[in-house]
Amino acid sequence: MAKYLTTLLVKRPIEETFAFVSNFHNAATWDPRTYSAEKYTPGPVGLGTIFILRGGMLPKGTLPSFTDRFVAQPLPYEIKVFTPPRRFVLVGQTPQFDYRDDLDFTAEGDHTRLQYAATLSFRGIFRLGEPVLRLLFQRIGDDATRHLARAVEAATPARTTTADVAS
Repeated sequence: MAKYLTTLLVKRPIEETFAFVSNFHNAATWDPRTYSAEKYTPGPVGLGTIFILRGGMLPKGTLPSFTDRFVAQPLPYEIKVFTPPRRFVLVGQTPQFDYRDDLDFTAEGDHTRLQYAATLSFRGIFRLGEPVLRLLFQRIGDDATRHLARAVEAATPARTTTADVAS
């Protein structure tokens, strides 16, 4: 099993950060290996919500865009734990692998500390590739989360306070 763990500081309040990140439809805005992301289930985001991400090992823009449909694999994610604004967990599987993303949010004043843990393990005969996956997963995780804080901040404009106006 490959494991990834990072902690990010997002310069937005916990409620806004949680709302943006837990709507995994937004993953395509911050993860370069997610070519598209769609919410599959109707209604608000919550326990049981399913997202279908299409992505691949190569970042967007590496190949001409018309090839995305040929190289992008559908990755279903289901929210299994949903405790706003503190935590949510997504799990999924394909014939090749199982995966889990566990996200914990902590308020730090007007900012949010986000701990992002992910695991990925191959299934069946694909397990032979596990040692290589463990080596690559750190880079994949770093690429996936590198722009996450910036995407939240861009999508949720900073609030102007009376202290900001007075200065």
